[in-house]
Amino acid sequence: MNRDEVDRELVAVLRRTSLSGSEREIGLEEPLGEQGLGLDSLALVEFVSALENRFQIELPDDVWTERDKLSIRYCSDLILKSGSHVVPNADDAYEPRLSRRNTIGLSWSEKASSAIDELGLVRGMAWIAGHIVLHITDCFYLHQKYYILTAELVQRAVPVHASSVDLVLRELSVDDAPTFREFCSSVVYRTHTANRRMSTALFHERLNSGYLCLGAWHDNRIVGVDWLSVEGYKCPFTGLRLHWPEESCYAMELFEHPEYVGKGVGLALLGYSLAVAKERGYREQITMVIGRNVKMLSAAVQLFGFSRIGEIDTKRILFRPFSRWNVGGRTGRGGRALLSG
Repeated sequence: MNRDEVDRELVAVLRRTSLSGSEREIGLEEPLGEQGLGLDSLALVEFVSALENRFQIELPDDVWTERDKLSIRYCSDLILKSGSHVVPNADDAYEPRLSRRNTIGLSWSEKASSAIDELGLVRGMAWIAGHIVLHITDCFYLHQKYYILTAELVQRAVPVHASSVDLVLRELSVDDAPTFREFCSSVVYRTHTANRRMSTALFHERLNSGYLCLGAWHDNRIVGVDWLSVEGYKCPFTGLRLHWPEESCYAMELFEHPEYVGKGVGLALLGYSLAVAKERGYREQITMVIGRNVKMLSAAVQLFGFSRIGEIDTKRILFRPFSRWNVGGRTGRGGRALLSG
């Protein structure tokens, strides 16, 4: 590949990873970080990982220590110097690897089937075996990081992102319980408040307690839900009691129907939830995203203007969580964490 081809390929990688398909203008000499295109650390990690996977190279450490140099042209120079060769039009070469894809909502059998379909029988079985070992190991020890993000609602317009399928977005009520039950039967839906399967009884309980459930409908079926909470709760995954200011709301759980993953349902719901929160007078919407969900982190920051205000580092030993948190300059271990900048 010549320089022009490498430049075009890098722009394509950037659009399909850190920019979630955005067609915004990208200057070849423009820094990709905060002083230029505006990518934060999470988005840069996603781009560089995809770049290294695409061209089968490893970028030098100064990519991170001198991030102001990082641009499309800087990366293409490194690739050309490395002598790396890629096959043009190998569209799957820079897709996220299966282990990094959003498999929320898929059962183990569906994940296994997807692995075999995408990787072939031998590699797919190896992927399955490896994840079985990881699952067993995770029962004894699991280390996870969560990022706390916030979106300011008052001084800016809320972005709108359309789905590739026709959707009706509206708040759910108790009358929608039968359709909600059908949605839950299709999704492996473990709640963030109690770490148990979502049920119709819990649906009623939450609505009666003041939670908002926003739904995405297609062909008279629910294909996605997003819960908003205005009160704190005990998070079973971190072991922390999470609280936030009165003028804020918390985006707690966003789930897509597995048949609609990749169709923009989650993005449409996220934009709708921000609009609903703003209409109800909230100044900001806060959420917590697990570190491995790079796709959601990138979309929240790049498309919806969320910014990171903190992180939670959790170690689970024999299913018991021990967490350290750093939010808005405040730090602590366990107990109560105020999610505010």
